[in-house]
Amino acid sequence: MHPIKKINNEDIPDIDILMRACSEYLPQRLTFLRTLKCSQSKCDPLAKFSERLVAKLCDGDIVDKEDNADYDVIVNDKNENIKIQVKYIYNDGNTHSIRTKTEKDKERNWDRYAVVFFDSKNMDAPFIPKAVVVLPKNGLAAIYNTFTHKRGSRKLHPALGFDLTSDRFKQFLIRKEEFKNLDLNGLQIWSREDIFE
Repeated sequence: MHPIKKINNEDIPDIDILMRACSEYLPQRLTFLRTLKCSQSKCDPLAKFSERLVAKLCDGDIVDKEDNADYDVIVNDKNENIKIQVKYIYNDGNTHSIRTKTEKDKERNWDRYAVVFFDSKNMDAPFIPKAVVVLPKNGLAAIYNTFTHKRGSRKLHPALGFDLTSDRFKQFLIRKEEFKNLDLNGLQIWSREDIFE
């Protein structure tokens, strides 16, 4: 087996360039994690950022992940605790699967599902969220039926979940009022402009 000397048809940078880039990145990453009040050096900073962003937008609290695996944020709404699972999509072509049950058919313990969408193609601001959506579990079928669909894309009943593609994410922004007119309790859509107003 021959050692790889290229990545995506480009030469691997020299060691001194790699070391310099790493020495610039690591302190910035540590500063970011400290800002997020995250002490875990092994955590995914974008995941932690997304959880905190959703907590701020929804006026909620971060949940200790060691206590549960199904949700990240809890919001007290009229003396009811609403549990929100938070995920993010960074690369434009990625698909994110929203599922209400595990592979073993066990009901997932969340009430709403939030996804933060980063626009990796925007080189001026690749780590600035393009949009955030919060989807109520009991409204997934209505939300799915509002999307425009490509033929043959349905794999399971929409009440059990669906794949959130970049195209569908864009539909939330383009057809925001149409989704809001579904009048689903808990459905929230923020564009970049909404987040920073």
